[in-house]
Amino acid sequence: MVYQILKIGRWSDGDTVDLKIYVPKEDIRLDFDIEPYLNEFVQNQKIDVYCKNHLLGTWQYKNNAKFPQISFNVPKSFIKKNGKLKLIFRIENTNSPKSLGLSNDGRELGIGFKSMVIKRSED
Repeated sequence: MVYQILKIGRWSDGDTVDLKIYVPKEDIRLDFDIEPYLNEFVQNQKIDVYCKNHLLGTWQYKNNAKFPQISFNVPKSFIKKNGKLKLIFRIENTNSPKSLGLSNDGRELGIGFKSMVIKRSED
């Protein structure tokens, strides 16, 4: 059963992203559609995802390679009583298009959040 679908379509700005959402207080699975900021100058990217100082997953991307489906389980013990869940994304190799001479965009781009699906772990 799918609880929520978020169509975010937003780039991260900087090497750390805090994502706070409200979810059911039960074991869940999060499925992400992520676009890394890769190009001729940025060939690799690594993202570590944490919750309550526990590493939930590591994502590795290479330029011109197919981007994998990103999923991980979150135990209900990581979710606050009110349903609040905080995820921290630590992104290696963020760059601004401006610093690379590609545009005037000075944001330190890391990953583009395209969508996220929240499901029960057993679904």
